[in-house]
Amino acid sequence: MKGTILTTKTWFLIIGAALLISAGLLNFRQRVRHQTPPWDGVEWTDTNTGIIAKSIERGSAAERAWMLPGDQLIGVSLNGYKAEQITSAKDVQIYLEEARVGGQLHYLMKRPSYSPEVGAYWADLDNLGSIHKWTPRVIYINLLGLVFLFVGFFVLFKQGGQAPYALQFATFSLTAFVFLFYTPVGRYDDLDLAVAFLDNVAFILFAPLFLHFCALYPARQQLFSTRRWRAVVLYVPALLLLGFAVVIFLRDELGKVVSELQRIPVTGQLVGAFYLLGFLHFTIALVASAVLLIRTFVKANSTVVRQQVKWVVWGTLLASLLSRFFMDWSTCLAHRPIAGSQTSRSCRWR
Repeated sequence: MKGTILTTKTWFLIIGAALLISAGLLNFRQRVRHQTPPWDGVEWTDTNTGIIAKSIERGSAAERAWMLPGDQLIGVSLNGYKAEQITSAKDVQIYLEEARVGGQLHYLMKRPSYSPEVGAYWADLDNLGSIHKWTPRVIYINLLGLVFLFVGFFVLFKQGGQAPYALQFATFSLTAFVFLFYTPVGRYDDLDLAVAFLDNVAFILFAPLFLHFCALYPARQQLFSTRRWRAVVLYVPALLLLGFAVVIFLRDELGKVVSELQRIPVTGQLVGAFYLLGFLHFTIALVASAVLLIRTFVKANSTVVRQQVKWVVWGTLLASLLSRFFMDWSTCLAHRPIAGSQTSRSCRWR
């Protein structure tokens, strides 16, 4: 370890990393202990005609009960005999919480394709699932986050806090750890809401941080020799998206202090637009970063620099792209969680 490592900026980064790692460990403990709400596998949506099943997850309790997208929910029963009428999609979660993971629930449904004479039918859901599941994809992405964290801080402690690019590399590695490792479980208590918010903040900030690093490496210490504040332009889209994220995730909490925020309607369309813009922001930044790194690789005269660029390209970009496209994006845009909403709660950026 070099004696120059503990600069003021490095201290701030280490303290911030310690706090973020602690929150990540608490989130990991929640997931290991299966402290996650039950889920029927249905994305319910409110329409003019009633509560409609917009989509149904494969292998879920709803699919096993032969429910289909487009079916209308009329009532819910815990015992299968008397259905209680339900008027809002968000109220379904109340009954799911009552039934618990592994329990049973009975939906009184109406199918549009059935004739009026048939009327309603019972969908008997058994062995209710949970929102968070330990799948190979989740494990792979979480491991990627740990690799980013280890590599970033290995370089920082190896090179020293004043070594060129070490601090920038460690910073975007920390953001990669957060958005790859953090996984909201859908409870949306204080901890889970913070995890969901920080997960999105890290995803948004990773793009400009990585782009900034690629623009600097390896020839310069500052992006501009004069008027260095112009580098802030790289972060303007991210700052706008961060404001968007505050409204979506923290509106209810901040609304207790700033009542005007409660007037902003957080709809499914608004949330979908937020995640679409975030995805485009991430993709454009990665493409621009790749172009800068390829240019550096072609122009570099140093064998060491070329080798380092090769590792960065194959390590960072490939890992990031794999983790981004290791999912069904159309499903994610429809299923990203909204605090206090029943519009499916289980999907993350991946």
